[in-house]
Amino acid sequence: MSRIRQIFLLSAVLFSLFALTGTLRAQTGTAQITGAITDPTGAVIPQVNVNIKNQRTGMTWNATTSGTGKYTVTALPVGVYNVTATKQGFRSAQRSQIRLSVGETAEADFSLAVGSVTQTVSIEANPVSIDTVSASQTQLVGERQISNLPLNGRNSRSS
Repeated sequence: MSRIRQIFLLSAVLFSLFALTGTLRAQTGTAQITGAITDPTGAVIPQVNVNIKNQRTGMTWNATTSGTGKYTVTALPVGVYNVTATKQGFRSAQRSQIRLSVGETAEADFSLAVGSVTQTVSIEANPVSIDTVSASQTQLVGERQISNLPLNGRNSRSS
């Protein structure tokens, strides 16, 4: 094999690997929850403890809000979650039934009222799942849809 041919093949392989890296990352089976926490006047509250719990598995993830009152928890498996925000000197707040699909970003913002930690504000509503954070579009494709794809006149079962 000539030296030029070897360099060309190596270049093609490396290009393919770099091209696939973005594609594979886009097809992860995870989602994320992000949000901001404020007080009743709209001022941000830093250092709030945020607990995210998967309702089916019971697994929990913890985060703390930044100096701007925001938090993000990534790499969450698809499922239904409860999110609780707590900070000393404020009533804790909880949001239930947050459904996450593949690649989705859900927002769970809270407004914590001044009070003791023993008081909890629970939000039971299940809002419509709209990703307001990113412009990406995702869609789940089922087995039936894949099996009904046309094969351009070819029979995949013939040898």
